[in-house]
Amino acid sequence: MLVVMKQDEMLRSFGRRFQLLRQEKDLSQTAIAAMLQGYGITITPSHLSLVEKNKRNVSVDLLVALARLLETSTDYLLVLIPNA
Repeated sequence: MLVVMKQDEMLRSFGRRFQLLRQEKDLSQTAIAAMLQGYGITITPSHLSLVEKNKRNVSVDLLVALARLLETSTDYLLVLIPNA
């Protein structure tokens, strides 16, 4: 069964917001993983893929680093505030 989601519904998950912000900046999962090394975080592109699919949670350190890299807030990524 095909489920059609509105844009607003799609942005109700951490993974989807992370993915859209990453794509807006034209960054691959591999590039993000490499950039995270600068924050002392070792993570694989495949792990980031699972995060985008909401199949893996993120640590506080990873959350903060992703927010900084993607120039957004942790509240936005955690879906605590509406679409920016």
